[in-house]
Amino acid sequence: MKKKNRIWLNLLVVFIILVIMLVIVLINNDVDEIIKAIKSCDFKYMMLALGCILLYILFTAFSLMQLVILKKKIRFIDSFNIANCAQFYNGITPFASGGQPFQVYYYTKVNVKTDESTSVIMMNFIIHQFVSCVFSIIAIILYFDELITGSTSLFKVAVVVGLSINIIIFLLLIFISLSKRVKKVFMGLVGLIFSIKFLRKKKQDMIEKTSTYFDNSQKGFKELFNHIPTLLLAIMHKTISLAVYFIAPFFIFKGLNVEVKPSDIMFIMWMTAFAFVIMSFMPTPGASGGAEWAFTEVFAASFAMASTTVASAMLIWRFLTYYLVMLLGGISAICVKRRKEDEETCELESSQTATSLKSTE
Repeated sequence: MKKKNRIWLNLLVVFIILVIMLVIVLINNDVDEIIKAIKSCDFKYMMLALGCILLYILFTAFSLMQLVILKKKIRFIDSFNIANCAQFYNGITPFASGGQPFQVYYYTKVNVKTDESTSVIMMNFIIHQFVSCVFSIIAIILYFDELITGSTSLFKVAVVVGLSINIIIFLLLIFISLSKRVKKVFMGLVGLIFSIKFLRKKKQDMIEKTSTYFDNSQKGFKELFNHIPTLLLAIMHKTISLAVYFIAPFFIFKGLNVEVKPSDIMFIMWMTAFAFVIMSFMPTPGASGGAEWAFTEVFAASFAMASTTVASAMLIWRFLTYYLVMLLGGISAICVKRRKEDEETCELESSQTATSLKSTE
């Protein structure tokens, strides 16, 4: 299947999931009350929530941009768009797995080598996992009783599974980046899997790609620790991006006239961080279904809110943190693609002009 057709298919899946989610929410709540709550919300607080999400987008891009500078200086607008386009591709693929391959491709268009961009993106992912795990662990330490009290058995299972998966992924990434033995184990697994008859033709290609991936990751990891200030700056940018992302629900609740005080900001931030981590193992695009459920479970019992208010807050939060972020990422992807197409057209026209002048002479 062509990449363009695959993208449209993924978008169709996202739309279908959105429709199903809306149907479930609207069936279980008073539609008129939800519409009334959204219409009567305080605009200034919604603008502050929007501001948080825009800062999240900006600092998420800054984290990767800071690492790319180690490899090559790129125009700011190109670097930002390549970093931000992942929001679109991650949003339409399961486990947010689609953004990195496109980023590697787009980096090659601005003369960043594939092995360099791969190692940089790997390091950025490790930093993301590290910061998100720290947020979630702190949330459990500070608010364990609030999370568990009154929670359903399913939610408690999701807590254990979600946190465990994130910690395991983080540790696995560290081992991949440091250990030669882990590389040998993975190489053996790839060789074993692709020894199956119908996969045998791709065996050598996959072994080479796996070996290259490990080599690039380990090279990039070692290089990053030779630039500690850059590493710390990337971690700081990632921490800021996730912090403002997690604070956004506070302003959404304020906008919906929920009785939340400034002292509740930290509680809401840590609870959202926790919901963010436990929903990340959902295999649907944008963790759809899991994200909405986790948000509702975390906050339904935390404040004295009617079910329609919780549903309204969840819908607004989901629009800002998923659909809007994905839309802006899509705009970045279009900008990157058009810029490269324009440059290729200009190069072709220049070449044709030069050839024409030579023939005239």
